Amino acid sequence: MRYRSDYIFHSDDFRVVEIEILEFTGSDHFPLLIELSHEPAAEPKQEAPELDAGDKEDADEAIGAVQAVPAT
Repeated sequence: MRYRSDYIFHSDDFRVVEIEILEFTGSDHFPLLIELSHEPAAEPKQEAPELDAGDKEDADEAIGAVQAVPAT
């Protein structure tokens, strides 16, 4: 079973125009191509997804893991 575990984060002043999963590259991540449209006026019209405490905890853990990796 496979599921998407890759995410693309953007601020509310962008809208997603298209998301495409590209050809398999052998990685355990899906190669993604995303087209965004910068639309500052759209920000008040877009609703953020509902998050629960588990979502915040997952995000904090992911940020902490990235911050712990030394820069190359």
